[in-house]
Amino acid sequence: MERIRSNTRMPTREIRQTVHEEYQTQISKWVASNARKLALKMIQGSAEPQYKKIWEYCAEIKKTHEGSTMEIMFTPFRGPGGNPKFMRLYCCLGPLKKGFKDGCRPIIGLDGCHLKGIYRGQLLTAIAADPNNGWWPIAWAVVEREATEQWTWFLKYLSEDLEIENQCHYTFISDQQKGLDRTLSEVLPGCEHRYCVQHMYRNFKKKHPGLALKDRMWNIACCTTVEMYDKAMEELQTFDKDAYEWVKKAPHPRHWCKAFFPTHVKSDMIVNNLCESFNAHIKYARDQPIITMLELIREYLMDRIQRRRAAMEKYKGSTGPLINEIIQTRIMEVSGVPCCHAIAAIFMREENPYNYLDRSYSRGLFFKIYENVLQPISGENHWPSSTMPVLDPPIPVTQPGRPKKARRRDVSERRDHGRRLRRRIVIHCRKCGEVGHNTATCKKPPNEEAQQGSNKSSEAQPSNQQRQQSVEKERTKKEPSMRAMLIWVKNPHSQLTTGGGDGVEKAEAEAEAKEEKDKVPEEWEKEQPLEEELSHDRPIFFYKLFLFYAV
Repeated sequence: MERIRSNTRMPTREIRQTVHEEYQTQISKWVASNARKLALKMIQGSAEPQYKKIWEYCAEIKKTHEGSTMEIMFTPFRGPGGNPKFMRLYCCLGPLKKGFKDGCRPIIGLDGCHLKGIYRGQLLTAIAADPNNGWWPIAWAVVEREATEQWTWFLKYLSEDLEIENQCHYTFISDQQKGLDRTLSEVLPGCEHRYCVQHMYRNFKKKHPGLALKDRMWNIACCTTVEMYDKAMEELQTFDKDAYEWVKKAPHPRHWCKAFFPTHVKSDMIVNNLCESFNAHIKYARDQPIITMLELIREYLMDRIQRRRAAMEKYKGSTGPLINEIIQTRIMEVSGVPCCHAIAAIFMREENPYNYLDRSYSRGLFFKIYENVLQPISGENHWPSSTMPVLDPPIPVTQPGRPKKARRRDVSERRDHGRRLRRRIVIHCRKCGEVGHNTATCKKPPNEEAQQGSNKSSEAQPSNQQRQQSVEKERTKKEPSMRAMLIWVKNPHSQLTTGGGDGVEKAEAEAEAKEEKDKVPEEWEKEQPLEEELSHDRPIFFYKLFLFYAV
């Protein structure tokens, strides 16, 4: 129990090894897995009681973190227990909200990730960029799924917390999730909306694969002037006209090309790495009960803010260590960082390039943001009481197939540096036509074109029986029979080759003719089997057999 308490993600392999060393007994991996589940339930508690205490937890957060917003949405109808059911929770801690207003650039990443607990759901996040190009969390929400309604509900609370009045001053970057584009145009129509180029390239690669097209696609996105953009598009048109048409039909380049970005944001970001990094750091918390998950996220952020502040105190530069010179034209206007040409001109004037750096990257602004630390909270027994109705957990949604812990990666993504598989294959679904899963676990509607293509490919491929027959045929062509080898041992002067069946047939014909010629009557002498004849001179037989295989 104590070992699992200190390491809640203790693998079953280690549990089995510990039991074997301490108790000299062997247990299966299923017994180890069930034992770990029971121990975690005793340590953390079950998921259902935590929904009944969610109001008290929100009250404690508001008491310890001034200015925090904790909103809960529940169903109006009553469940079997007579209580309404939990639907959504929005969380924006006061210090994080204040830190964004104190100095973060007005660019916010939006993303959603799956929760892997019993009741599933999605975690929507809003992440900003600090003066060192690191991520600064603003708010997150637990919702039932990722759709237009849920994003609208989340962004309304976010816009109220950030007091977004001058919408043209703010920029959002996302992965083109379901319903998010429409929600931003309705809730925040004046804000700029950027698309993650990495996700755009994945859609581009489905019809236009290849390293050359990949480089051209990213070169277009990284152009910092309209002239460079036009030239890169002309090169793509010359190289592949179909790929050029795909890019032309894509959203307007103001959503994904640096040449069309406004300069007041002071960020040339074209990928949504802010949210991706945050999701990766809280991966261990996403399979926990709701209050445990929220506490793990809050405790991690409390520790991270302190660590980053202490690390910056040791750094003696006037900016953060991640702010480097970016060698591109017009990049100084877009990102606020001087390029190599600007630095050369500044040195010619015998001035300091750091004086021309935008204030958004200053070390003092970094400390101003990270002064907003998170506070510890009291124990569960000391939480304020609430008069709100007790909530029941949502209805658990059972997905088809085995529950997955790891995200389904794209074929082009890098794999973790772990144990390598003996083979790497790409699985294609015959139902929808996409890669990464099969028909048994497919959750998407059927695609007629994909099904027709799979039927054609299955008809073109030979069956297992046909493959076996062809293999046997090839083997009989290349390898002589045992009878032919014995004939050759008996009559070494006969011609026998391993390149085909002609030599074998000729040798057999010669042997039969000689047997007919030397045949003795049955009543005189019984014919001995070929194996018996060879047994009299067995060492010579094996020597000749060895020479045959050597040839």
